[in-house]
Amino acid sequence: PDVLANGEAGLLVTDGDFGDMARAIAGLLHSPETRKRITDAAAERVNSYFSQTGATQMLMRMYQSLIEQGLPKK
Repeated sequence: PDVLANGEAGLLVTDGDFGDMARAIAGLLHSPETRKRITDAAAERVNSYFSQTGATQMLMRMYQSLIEQGLPKK
């Protein structure tokens, strides 16, 4: 749940609750607007976080943060 906000770039359902999953799928089938919004957001998320450029940018931010923190004191 921390990785994905329900309704933004995907839908969260209760683990093992097939009724919950069926309702989520039915909701997408009956709402083209919601389906398109979630699909577009998911594609943007994949491109931002999992593309070579996105992954490189995340690593650069992480390295920069570590550099700014400096080495631990002994």
